[in-house]
Amino acid sequence: MKRSLMNVVLSFSLVAGLLVGCSNASQSVSSEAEIDLTGSPWNDTCIQGNLPEEKPSEKDDFYASVDYDWLEEKQDEVYELAPVYAMASTTKSISEVIVEMINDESNTSKNMDLVRLMYNQALDTDTLDKQGNSTIQPYLDLIDKADSLDALNEVFASKDFPFTPFHSEGITTTHMDGVNIVSISDNLLMIDSLNSYGEYRTEGFDPEDADTYPTTLKNYVQNVQNALLAMGMSDDDISDEIVKLLKWEYQYGKECSYSTEYSDLEYGEIGSISSYLTLDELQEKMGSYPIKKILEKEGRDQSVSYQTADEKWLSAFASIYTEDNLDIIKEVAKLKVIMEAIPYIIPENSLSKQFAVSFEDSGYDTEEEYEQSQADLKAEEAKSRAYTAISQVNTLGYAISDIYVSDYVGDEAKERLTTLSKDLVEVYHKEIEENEWLEEETKEAIYKKLDKMRFNILEPECGYFDYEGVSLKTTEEGGTLFDNYLILKQYVMDQENKWIGQTAMSVSAWITYSPTVQNAFYDPESNSVNIVPGILNENIFTADMSDEEMYGRIGAIIGHELSHAFDYLGSQYDEYGACNDWFAGNDKEEFLEKQQKLADYYNSITLFNNIKADGDKTLTENGADLTGFKAIVALAKNKDLDLDEVYKAYAQLWEVVMDTSYAQLIVDIDSHSQNYLRANVNVQMTDEFYELYDVDQGDTMYLASEDRITIW
Repeated sequence: MKRSLMNVVLSFSLVAGLLVGCSNASQSVSSEAEIDLTGSPWNDTCIQGNLPEEKPSEKDDFYASVDYDWLEEKQDEVYELAPVYAMASTTKSISEVIVEMINDESNTSKNMDLVRLMYNQALDTDTLDKQGNSTIQPYLDLIDKADSLDALNEVFASKDFPFTPFHSEGITTTHMDGVNIVSISDNLLMIDSLNSYGEYRTEGFDPEDADTYPTTLKNYVQNVQNALLAMGMSDDDISDEIVKLLKWEYQYGKECSYSTEYSDLEYGEIGSISSYLTLDELQEKMGSYPIKKILEKEGRDQSVSYQTADEKWLSAFASIYTEDNLDIIKEVAKLKVIMEAIPYIIPENSLSKQFAVSFEDSGYDTEEEYEQSQADLKAEEAKSRAYTAISQVNTLGYAISDIYVSDYVGDEAKERLTTLSKDLVEVYHKEIEENEWLEEETKEAIYKKLDKMRFNILEPECGYFDYEGVSLKTTEEGGTLFDNYLILKQYVMDQENKWIGQTAMSVSAWITYSPTVQNAFYDPESNSVNIVPGILNENIFTADMSDEEMYGRIGAIIGHELSHAFDYLGSQYDEYGACNDWFAGNDKEEFLEKQQKLADYYNSITLFNNIKADGDKTLTENGADLTGFKAIVALAKNKDLDLDEVYKAYAQLWEVVMDTSYAQLIVDIDSHSQNYLRANVNVQMTDEFYELYDVDQGDTMYLASEDRITIW
C-alpha cells in the first residue's frame, strides 16, 4: 500500500534512512581521496574523528559543547555507513516492549491473542523450513501458466490472486472539505518510490553499466538479486537478468515521481503535480493493464476520482505493458509476489541456507560451540522475522500500536502531548497577531489553517482497527504464516474500503507506514500533524520527562511538524489541504524573500572538503526547524521554564556520530541539514540565546541581530 508522494514531501523522518544514497551528486568526493574535515563557521563534529581535543565553549559551538561527552563516548561505535543516533538509541525499543507483552500470558485481549498467534507462528523456523515455497507456489504457477497478456490480465483480475504487482493503492482525499478517495501509484520493482531520489533520472545512468548505478539503486538491486537467488536462479544468470529487468522498468520508471523533486518546483506549482482521474480515464491511460477490473474485484471501483502523482508514468507504463513484453512482465510479477511474501516464508533457496558456514570453515574449536552459534543465529533471525510479520500496516501494526499505547505508554503521556500541541497552536496565534508585516487578510487565512489543523497524537483520526472479525489459524489448525498474512491484508483493505466516499479523514499516512516506526510528520493534504507511537523512547519523550526536556525534544519535533504547514511547500495549501494562494497584497513576496534569506544563509556554510551546504534543497526542513524551535522557546518563556535546560535538550536531540561516507550521503540526498547545523543555526537565530549564554560579537555563535532570520 502507498499513499500519494505529495503526502511524503513534508514528513520529518527522525532517522532519515540514509544507509543508502546517490553517489552522483555534483559535490561528491571520492572515498579514496583525502578529505579535509574543516568547516565554516563550525566543523561538523557529527563526523567521526572531527571532535576537538577539548570541549568548546557554548559561545563558539553550542552543539559540540553540549553534546561533547556523548559524541566522545560514541566515537568507536561507528562503522562505515552505520551511524549512531541518540534519538534511535534506547535501552528498550518498542519491539522489545511488544515482545515482553507477548510473552506475558496475563494479557488475553483479542488483539493480543492475534499478535501472539502470528508472532509464535513466525518463530517456528522448523515449520517454515518444511513449507519452503509451497505457500506461494500456487500464485507463481498462475502467472507461469498465462500464455498471453489477456490470460495474465485474467489472473490479475481474479479474486484468487491477492496481489497488485504493477501498481499500489492507498486512501487519500481531494481535500479535507471533500471525501476520501483512492490513490494510485507506481509499484516499481527496483526502487521504492516513496524513498526515491530519482535514481532513474540520474545523469549518465545506463541500465547495462552497473558502474553508473546510484548507490540507492545498487541496494534495491541487491534485494532483487536475493529474491532471484531464493527462486533458484544461478549467480551466472542473475547479472544478465538484472540488466534485462532494469532496461524494461527504466522505460517508465524515469517518468515516476520521486519525493525530492517537489522542492525544485516554482512556488505555486505544487498543485499541478497531482491528477484526479475517473476510473475510465485511469483505465484509458494504463492501456492494456486491467486496473479497472482489479479495482472492481477489490471493491474500490466507487471512488469519485483516483489520485495519481504526475500521470506521465501511467502512459509510459502502458507503452511497455504489451504482448511483446509478456515474458518479462511475468518475471516481474513473480518477483513482486516473492518479495511481498519474503517476511512470511523461508524460501527453499534462502540466503541463510545458501551461505551457511560449515563447522570446518567456521573457526570454532568445537562442534558444540559451532552448533550453539548456529542456533543463536537462527533464533535471532526468527525474532526479527516474527516482529516484522506482526508490525506491518497490513498485518497487525495497528493492533500492536494500540496495545503499546494503551498498556505501556498510558493516557498521561498522550494528554501531555495533546496539551503541548494545543499550546503551540496558541503560540502561533499570538506570533501572527503580533506580526507587523502581514496584512489582516493573510492573518485570517493563517488562523483558519491553525484552527482547522488536526493533531493525531499516538493514534490515527479513524482510531485503531479492532480486529474483532478476524480469525487466524494456528499451524495445528492447518494455518500458515503466509495464509494468515493474506487474511489480515484482506481485512485491512476491507476496513479502508469503508472510508471511500466518506467525509475526508487524515488517514493516508497512517495506512502507509506502520505506527511502530520512529517518525512524525505533517500531511499537507489533510492539514494534520501526526505523532506515531514508534517515536516514543527515553531520548524523545517519556511520561515522567521534565517539561524542559519535553519541550526541547518532542516539543521541538511537534513544533517542526506544525511549522511545515507554513513553510515553502506547506504554505501552498489552505486549511482544507487544497492548493490555494491565501496570501494578500505583497505578503507572498515578503514571505519568499525571507525564505530566500534562510536559503542563502545555509548556502554560505562550508561543511567539509570545501563542500557548501545546500540551502535550497533543505529549505523546507530548515524553515520548519527554525519556526518550530522559535515557537518552543516562546512557549517555554510563557510557562516560565528553565531555558538553559530547554536549549540543551534541543541540542541533545540531534546527537549523532557517523563516518565520512555517511556524511557524504547526507550531502548527496538528504532534504534535512546536518545535525550540528540543526542545533547551532536555530539556537543562534533566537535572541534569548545571546542573553542566556552571554554571546557577543567575536564569538563564533554570534550573529548580528539584523542577520537573525524570523519567517513569521
